[in-house]
Amino acid sequence: MPLPGFTSELIQIMSARSGPAPICLLDVLCLDGTSYHWGNTPITATPVKTGTHPAWLAGQAFQPANYDTHYYPWLLSGTEFHHTRSQQSYQANIVVQDVSGNTLQRDTAGMIVGTAFEGAWFAFREWNPLAQQTEFEQHGRLTIISVSEIEINFGANGLFNSNDYDGNPYEVSETCQWLYASLACGDTTNNPCQNTYATCRIPNHFFGYLNNVVFTSAPSVASVSTNQMVRNRLV
Repeated sequence: MPLPGFTSELIQIMSARSGPAPICLLDVLCLDGTSYHWGNTPITATPVKTGTHPAWLAGQAFQPANYDTHYYPWLLSGTEFHHTRSQQSYQANIVVQDVSGNTLQRDTAGMIVGTAFEGAWFAFREWNPLAQQTEFEQHGRLTIISVSEIEINFGANGLFNSNDYDGNPYEVSETCQWLYASLACGDTTNNPCQNTYATCRIPNHFFGYLNNVVFTSAPSVASVSTNQMVRNRLV
């Protein structure tokens, strides 16, 4: 019985002792809608997602007939993809070459400047050329770590990262934590308060703890009888 997501043909090819090595493919969809398709070897394959063609492609001498299915050999490595049962998130590492172009402007460096790569969506795949199927696929968001004259290093985070979410973003404090004039605050005047209960103009919206304890009763002295008592008993 084949594993979920794997055909019997792919399992048979993957379990073989010899065969072609998988090809790494990277699809990037930037925040402005521009898509890039890179691999560790030039190949024509079906991408996961496509967007608009990058502007730099119009000035290139080599233009593939269908840019959306052509992968440029610019991907150097994709490492440290970890999957855990506890959903603990690790940041993977994707390295892209920055050598093509000229000494004044590298192609990939120009893309970084002209395109919104920070937070771009990506799909990293290990493609089996013999089975024409995917052995491994990871989706997530990119963040730029470093840019040099030789390569560009991206951090690859999963779409769900529990480290980015805080179940309780507030603290136990005596000061109000609402943003002044926000909907939760409710104050519409143009005179910010001091985030204290005493300066709050809408006390029923105050978001804090009152720790001032007020004693309204005077301390009392215990009443002790001064009468002497003789307790006789029979032996």
